[in-house]
Amino acid sequence: LFCLVGCDENQFTDIIDENWTQDPVVCLEDTTPVTFKKVAYWTPDDSDNLELINFSSLTHINYASIVFNEDATLVTPDDIEPLEDLILLAQAQNVKVGISLGEWEDADNGNFNTIAGDKTLTKNFVSNISDFIEEYELDGVDINWQAINSEDESDNLQQLLEALSDELKEQG
Repeated sequence: LFCLVGCDENQFTDIIDENWTQDPVVCLEDTTPVTFKKVAYWTPDDSDNLELINFSSLTHINYASIVFNEDATLVTPDDIEPLEDLILLAQAQNVKVGISLGEWEDADNGNFNTIAGDKTLTKNFVSNISDFIEEYELDGVDINWQAINSEDESDNLQQLLEALSDELKEQG
């Protein structure tokens, strides 16, 4: 479980209760309360600790990660049950569930670049993401494009995100 939370000494332990074996890092600066999203990333490798997550301390959790091919098809996990379990547990506690697309190993963003650089592939990719979100009744998607290496990539990412945003807004 990877969490992105605010700089407050108890937020990390609030999320996983007292089941963590390491002390969380505590900021030594102003921790004035701020309203923002508390997002965690969960992988099926963590399925043994899914029941340990204190969802009431989160606003969002992303299933990490769904990979995809350069032809814009999503690679559905062989065992979809952990994702379904995550969705049931999180949404029952009003936590929004999304998928994280991309993988750490694709540091050059090859598939993202191929898809975002081609209008037909972008359209298919957006459609495949939308279909996946609808099929599993998810709340959103996290695009894990690791690094932008050129102005062209930046433009392609912007166009991809705009197309995805338009599609998901239309989907509701």
